[in-house]
Amino acid sequence: MCEGMHDEHERQLPAGCRGPRLAFRPASLQVRYSVAFVSRSTSHGVYRLQDATVPEATRVMQIRPERPEDREAVFDVNRLAFGQENEARLVDALRQSSAFIPELSLVALDGSDVVGHILFTRITVEGRSGTHDALALAPMAVLPPFQRQGIGSALVRRGLEEARSLGHRVVIVVGHPDYYPRFGFVPGRPLGILPPFEVPSEAFMVLELQPGALLGIQGVVKYPPEFDEV
Repeated sequence: MCEGMHDEHERQLPAGCRGPRLAFRPASLQVRYSVAFVSRSTSHGVYRLQDATVPEATRVMQIRPERPEDREAVFDVNRLAFGQENEARLVDALRQSSAFIPELSLVALDGSDVVGHILFTRITVEGRSGTHDALALAPMAVLPPFQRQGIGSALVRRGLEEARSLGHRVVIVVGHPDYYPRFGFVPGRPLGILPPFEVPSEAFMVLELQPGALLGIQGVVKYPPEFDEV
């Protein structure tokens, strides 16, 4: 349930998070871009990434919901980012489930090529106060040659914007504790939000999309059965 290798922090994820690292191309062969600004066009979802080494040079990256013709490319992005097919098969399985939300399976395009993908699916938090709806952020993947360029961060920010606009209130992620707090995620255990599996406490995080969304919510997160296959 952890994310594919981050574009900005290519560090080993905590023990208990799945998805092996891949070897990166030598730095001399990588095209490095930094986020000059992240501005969303409400109609097109356009982000501009500026080449850090060439003044005024920009490449435009579009983020939008996946389309049927993207599915093979989405599979390949997840397969290559994680170095295995588990997460790619998870996306395929979730796409056929009631947990899938078409507007929250987003792709990042470099020109016409899919180079990144993020998925948010329906989960619940179950406890004494009842069953509460939430979202799982998993998986998130960027093609290895396009990592460390801000694409993953742009996918996360756009996905959270879309989730908020659709009325969702809580997001759960299992990921690197040095990466996700920048988006507002905090450890879940101190708030009474518990994982259904063993994972380092600092890697299991939660985010309120609406102020006070977690008030009165405590319990164990329940993932769709498709996650059991990963």
